[in-house]
Amino acid sequence: MSRKQQHAENRRRILSAAARLVDRDGPDALSLREVARESDYSPAGLYAYFTGRDGILAALAQRHAEDLAAALSDAPPEVHPLIDLALTWLRFARRHPGRLTLAQGHPGSEIRSVIIARVEASVSSGEVMTGPGFDVEEIADTLLAVAHGFAVTGQPEALLREGMRCLLAGLRD
Repeated sequence: MSRKQQHAENRRRILSAAARLVDRDGPDALSLREVARESDYSPAGLYAYFTGRDGILAALAQRHAEDLAAALSDAPPEVHPLIDLALTWLRFARRHPGRLTLAQGHPGSEIRSVIIARVEASVSSGEVMTGPGFDVEEIADTLLAVAHGFAVTGQPEALLREGMRCLLAGLRD
């Protein structure tokens, strides 16, 4: 393994350890000492790969924003494209509770653009209608708020599915 490959592998291992800790304790509780222990490095050794705690969190935010955007882009067809998007958000949040906050807050994240593209497709197909004061971006923001609200309050998938059906019915009228 080349030196560059070894560096990338060590960085990946450190990020994986940090991700497990974020899932367990949340991003605010992340400490270099815990990351070092979890990844078999000394706290000082982590600086060879990251600028410190904030550097690790920034790298995690980017990684998880990319993961969430990919999951949303690839949301499997189950019920309706926008309901499927909301369900994918909910499932990601439940699988990775500490990572959602990091992913959402990552600047330049593609998450919102993926949601907007899905809403635009639903508007183009006639499944959803826009109106005065309720354009594609506002529908996307509402969808995101509903899905996120369900994710953080622990509501069941069935209730999200039904709530989204009601929301979409209102957007067809």
